[in-house]
Amino acid sequence: LIIHITSAEWLRKFNTFLASERPKIIGYRFRTRKQGDKTRAKRFSVLKSFASWLSEQSLLDNTDAIDKFKVKVKKKKHYALSLGELSIMQDADFQLPMQQKAVDMFIVACHTGLRVADIIRLRKSHIRTRGKIKLIEMNTQKTHERVSIPISSKVSSTLESYNYKLDLMSGQKANMHLKKALSSLVAFQEEYGDGDDILRPKFTQISMHTGRRTFCTLKMKQNVPI
Repeated sequence: LIIHITSAEWLRKFNTFLASERPKIIGYRFRTRKQGDKTRAKRFSVLKSFASWLSEQSLLDNTDAIDKFKVKVKKKKHYALSLGELSIMQDADFQLPMQQKAVDMFIVACHTGLRVADIIRLRKSHIRTRGKIKLIEMNTQKTHERVSIPISSKVSSTLESYNYKLDLMSGQKANMHLKKALSSLVAFQEEYGDGDDILRPKFTQISMHTGRRTFCTLKMKQNVPI
């Protein structure tokens, strides 16, 4: 690997390999599926850091190839729910328990902007009261940032219904059940373009992370400072 990261040709081939479908291996889905441009950019960022460390340790003389190599990241228009769509989803009654649980987790994401990893970690001990306002106060798992988020009545009632434990399923399963639940609603059967002029039903473009994007988008539309 130390020799290869000094070769522009090898770096191009490695990038192509990561972007290509590979033979399926049972139990290794995340190691064999092709990677998007953002994921590949992160991988090469790690390689650059590794090359820099090798150079500092006098183990690598030339880092020009890895320093100059860039993964082209396409700009993509991500989907976020409108206030009307959020209301439609909240008013819907989903018959399958797993679908309702996934939707409830997603609603909390839309109202708080929390990542799914933090929603799963939520407990009653994270709830604080400041005057008449209830807040979620916690350190986020990914960035270790301290957040203080006002709780809407919808989030409050959802948390109470699950006894303040939203560790209902993994993020992967939540995404699967969320898509199936929203596929039954007409509002989410409409098509939406992702920036490449590829139109697909909205429910196929929604994941738990869409809740975070929805929160940010709605707050910006309400002129809340970043």
